[in-house]
Amino acid sequence: MIHSILEGMAICAYAIGAHKGFIYFRSTYPSLEKTLNLAVNQAKGKGILDNLDIEVLMGAEAAANKNETVFKKSPTRHRGEPKYRSFHPPFPDLQEQPAIINNIETYANIPHIIEKGASWFAGIGAANFPGTKVITLSGDVKNRTFMEVPTNVTIREIIEKFGQGMREDRKVKAIQVGGASGSFIPKALLDTPIDFDSLAAAGAALGSGAFLVLDEGRDMVDVAARIAELFISEPDGKCPFCQKGGEGIREILEKFHSYKGTSKDLAELKRLGETMVSNCLCGLSPRLVNPLISTINNFAIDYYTKIQ
Repeated sequence: MIHSILEGMAICAYAIGAHKGFIYFRSTYPSLEKTLNLAVNQAKGKGILDNLDIEVLMGAEAAANKNETVFKKSPTRHRGEPKYRSFHPPFPDLQEQPAIINNIETYANIPHIIEKGASWFAGIGAANFPGTKVITLSGDVKNRTFMEVPTNVTIREIIEKFGQGMREDRKVKAIQVGGASGSFIPKALLDTPIDFDSLAAAGAALGSGAFLVLDEGRDMVDVAARIAELFISEPDGKCPFCQKGGEGIREILEKFHSYKGTSKDLAELKRLGETMVSNCLCGLSPRLVNPLISTINNFAIDYYTKIQ
């Protein structure tokens, strides 16, 4: 996989006339640095990177650094601070030079498409979202694992075939799609294919390809609070909405934990979330708010049982 990424970057660089490339990852995975540098040196030894200098960069462990306007600062060793609210700048610049930014999975696909053709790639998975996706499966399944699957498989197939079903033969209650910032969807949507359009219609996004499956014994208020706490601890300090809004969300969720919540508190959670998403500079607020709002919309009963 790593060498496919490097080959894809080399092809991309040749196509756009670039001579410098960066592989950027969070400090959550420090062991990657050694592995990636080894692969880069191997590729150089084979002459694959003769005209492309690739630098491996480990960024800060902060949600704000996922924003393109933030992590493009890492090569210049500047603090990751968002300047304007745009998750996909039309003409991003890196070290004052034009640049393109892609997920590494995009680069990994390029050599295979070049070799086998666009028609071959278009024939894999869903017609409207062809190809494969690397999926990680965790939570209350019997087999926590990862796999690469075509984009027309369903969530049910992932749970039953690769996850070997639920632990203790319990029933599915919720599935979080796309990582810690993803939305939770109910078991009624288990037969949703994982392609972009199908998941969007279900109120979710494929994102990182992470699927967290929770059984019927889970309290979704507790789940929402744990995820919110993860992101509340990562504000970039540029604007007040994440920090102040996060504190407000924490206080309200603590009230529900103590069975002292009210219907007004539930409405206030939504209002806070909408304010944060519409005003924040980076992507931290949406990542905090998305899972929270999805638990309110799809599992409201868990909140109402805690209302005094």
